[in-house]
Amino acid sequence: MQRKENLQLKNELRQFSGSENCYANPLFGNYNYTDGVKYLAIKGECYWLIDYIFSHQILPKIKGQDFQAWKIRVNEDDEAIVTIEDGNDNVLSQLRIGYTDFPFNEFTVWMIGKTLLLPSEY
Repeated sequence: MQRKENLQLKNELRQFSGSENCYANPLFGNYNYTDGVKYLAIKGECYWLIDYIFSHQILPKIKGQDFQAWKIRVNEDDEAIVTIEDGNDNVLSQLRIGYTDFPFNEFTVWMIGKTLLLPSEY
């Protein structure tokens, strides 16, 4: 059975182009996220994603990478595979999430420097 995506939220996220604000994460004060990521976290009920990405910045393969593409793919059994790439299709790391209620089957966010953003916000 195919997972049901939140198509309304996907359409709403397309409105984000650039960002007027950057928000600090209270647990990871060195990192920020944009208006679009905040909107995704609120409407998609996935603030955990911000913490998840920021908490993995200490991994040796990821640490120090100025550009990271975080690609989330959720299987039909609600397990997710998160692939982190360097922007040139080189895989830096791949992580597994045993269960998620993430609102999309596939989604990508970028980490540029110390800021997490939607690709449309670049």
